[in-house]
Amino acid sequence: MQNIIKQKARILGLSLGQISRKANISRRSITRISKGDTEPLISTAYRISKAMDCKIEELWIFDD
Repeated sequence: MQNIIKQKARILGLSLGQISRKANISRRSITRISKGDTEPLISTAYRISKAMDCKIEELWIFDD
């Protein structure tokens, strides 16, 4: 599974700090998730996608 949070954030003009505040998660967590160092719980992924005003499927690509 890979994510495109950084790419999508850049397109939307959002910083990871802004996303972390809107999603109510720590800056450290959003950084680790965006780097692929850790996978979020589905509830966290939902909050991130909601903060970025998009669907979860737009941020995470599930490999076969």
